Amino acid sequence: MVCAGLAGFVVLLSMASLAPALAQDLAANSQVVIGYQPPTNPALEAVYQQVKARGILEELQKFLSPLKLPHKLTVQTGQCGATYVPYEHGPVTICYEYLDQIERLAPATVSSDGVTRANAITGAFVQVALHDVAEAVFNELQVPIWGREEDAADKVAGLIMMNFGTDVALRVLTGTTYFFQATSHTWTAPQPLPLLRTAHGG
Repeated sequence: MVCAGLAGFVVLLSMASLAPALAQDLAANSQVVIGYQPPTNPALEAVYQQVKARGILEELQKFLSPLKLPHKLTVQTGQCGATYVPYEHGPVTICYEYLDQIERLAPATVSSDGVTRANAITGAFVQVALHDVAEAVFNELQVPIWGREEDAADKVAGLIMMNFGTDVALRVLTGTTYFFQATSHTWTAPQPLPLLRTAHGG
């Protein structure tokens, strides 16, 4: 139902009030099941071992503690065969290929813009994790989307990051921006909606 979907969307946005630093004080969300899927490509083994050792999904599981869903949601890292695979149904998969790209494109120490390697890596990961979870929530709660779902998920991720607190928000957003520029992406915002016309052509 639309009302239930909107209510769930509000719950997702309420996570914006929780900074990543607070995640250590939160209990893991039992509705969020996490997993690190071993890659079949030996070139991605190092990435798999690194993210598993860092416990990044455990931190995300705690951060998502306010999120309430009718069913369990699986969030995992895995080999995708591409740097990014749009969410459809089932588990949220953060691709090792994407994480490898983040590591490779991050500055060795500090970029010419003053973005540190740590902030570039953290910002890019946080953005894709929140984006992918947002898409899953849209699907699970049948949240009505006006426009492209990818754009809506980006906006939710950005809104949450902007509310992390000034210092943390600045670090993750500048890190995200650095990665976006490093991949030579171009902004693909949707075109403005045409003016609605009445049956009489008005």
